[in-house]
Amino acid sequence: MSDAAAGLPAAGHAARVSTTDLWKALALLLITLDHYGLFLDPAQDWWRVAGRASLPIWFFFVGFARSRTVPWTWLAIGIGLTLLDLWYEDLDPAEAPLNIVLGFALIRLALPWIEERIWPSRWRIAALLAVLTLLLPVGGFIVEYGTEGWLLALVGLAHRRWLEAPDGETLWRRAAIAIYAGGAFCAVEIADFSFDPPQAAALIGLVAAVSALLVGFRRDDVQWQPPVPVAAFLRLCGRRSLMLYAAQIVILTLAAVMLGIDADAGDSMTDDTP
Repeated sequence: MSDAAAGLPAAGHAARVSTTDLWKALALLLITLDHYGLFLDPAQDWWRVAGRASLPIWFFFVGFARSRTVPWTWLAIGIGLTLLDLWYEDLDPAEAPLNIVLGFALIRLALPWIEERIWPSRWRIAALLAVLTLLLPVGGFIVEYGTEGWLLALVGLAHRRWLEAPDGETLWRRAAIAIYAGGAFCAVEIADFSFDPPQAAALIGLVAAVSALLVGFRRDDVQWQPPVPVAAFLRLCGRRSLMLYAAQIVILTLAAVMLGIDADAGDSMTDDTP
């Protein structure tokens, strides 16, 4: 099956806006709202609720991608943002987890082994899910989002495998993993942020909607191409999403410092926040 037929990344059409560009632009918008709340309006948790919905998108595309190499820019961004976190929070290095981008790198390195050794057996997949679940309480102390992120990345992997071989078995695996990963993610985030019932319900609804749309994802050019300036911005979001992600963190961190907003006024940056 061709890449285009399978909905996988294809060569060409670099000047056109793709569905991937739209998804990554949405992820950047949501995470910027999240970080606005974290740095500049820490008393208002609704910013954080909106931002949580970006995480399934980020991890989905890590799992979905075919590439298994880790660009040096990922390491540079991850290390730089970890150091920025340490400086802003004035923490001991042992107290802060690694930035989420380093988590992306670890997942990408592990996925070839998962595909080769784990994926052929439904029982091994179940065992992997069980291990990741057991590690949920401690994983976030090592790297932001800990094994929540691994569960969400498996949704992207399951979707790509279904696109490559759309049969009943891969469809069942994708559905089961998506439901389980989304439920685990919501449970951990609601507990970590102590969201009230309306916020918890909103988070569950947002994550369910995003997950349902992601499992219908196809990599293709969008049918209606926006005007040139908008198209250029959307392509930038798709091609340079992690650099833009890092830039908005740096800008908002410096804004909080200049405005004198206490880093401890809201949830700590070390509390699994990308």
